[in-house]
Amino acid sequence: MLIQRTGPDRAEQAPAHARTMLDPSRRDASPACRCAGVAARVAVVPLHRAQVDSTALGRPARLSVVLPDAPPPPSGYPTLYLVHGLDDDGTAWLRNTSIVADATARGLALVLPPIGASYGTDEVHGERYWEFLSEELVAWVAGRFPLSARREDTAVLGVSMGGYAALKWALRKPATFAAAATLSGSLDIADPGRYARRPEIMDKIFGGRTVPGTRDDLFWLLAQLRFVPGPLPELFVACGASDAHLDENRRFLAAAAQVRGLAVTESIGPGDHDWGYWQGVLGEVLPWLETVGSRRAGRGVAGARRRLRR
Repeated sequence: MLIQRTGPDRAEQAPAHARTMLDPSRRDASPACRCAGVAARVAVVPLHRAQVDSTALGRPARLSVVLPDAPPPPSGYPTLYLVHGLDDDGTAWLRNTSIVADATARGLALVLPPIGASYGTDEVHGERYWEFLSEELVAWVAGRFPLSARREDTAVLGVSMGGYAALKWALRKPATFAAAATLSGSLDIADPGRYARRPEIMDKIFGGRTVPGTRDDLFWLLAQLRFVPGPLPELFVACGASDAHLDENRRFLAAAAQVRGLAVTESIGPGDHDWGYWQGVLGEVLPWLETVGSRRAGRGVAGARRRLRR
């Protein structure tokens, strides 16, 4: 059974600029602050810290939920799930980007779950993060916050490790997500080089089992989309031209281009594997999310391939 403990967060561990942006008690907030070296608009919105007694993880899990200041529409707030990268947690989005201000200004609620270093996977020698994400989390937050349950109002965005997890979540749960975006994603989980670089993490997750051709292989999941009877999630794939992950992102884009009916937007431009690049790309991702609903309603072309040049 899942038990909620939630309330407005005073962000006592956050830096000063995060307290100004997120603390609903700070109505005297200054008009601007600095995040990751870029100017960020101030958002005075409720930040909730929730504790989930997760059956999948076998322990309490803490997550953040950010709600727009305006009242929710009748169907609930459209919702964007944010998945963090390796060696980080969900608060990195709050500390390093202006996504709170930019997303809530568009009426989007944000959900920031923890996935540890699991790549959103049920670890052989660890915790069952895939079960937590796919079987517990969405229903839990929808039952406790005024979030829309409609597919067309639900999207997921991840960075680095979280980019892989976001795409896997959407490709395996296409009835849940209308859109998924990855920023500098570690998309080829079956790459032997990844094992060589972080063997302790890969062994904890996979325990030596074969990954290619399984439901943890994004390239295999792309090939299986032809069997999905309903609509496919639209994808946004971004990577900096100087990023070490560029090759696997290009290979993923090439594979995605072969899937009939799959709408993919790609953004390859100057940048590296850092928050400065990711903050900039958010200026493309959030407007893109606003167009997904209209395309799914038939006012656009499914299966389109778009390239954004910066």
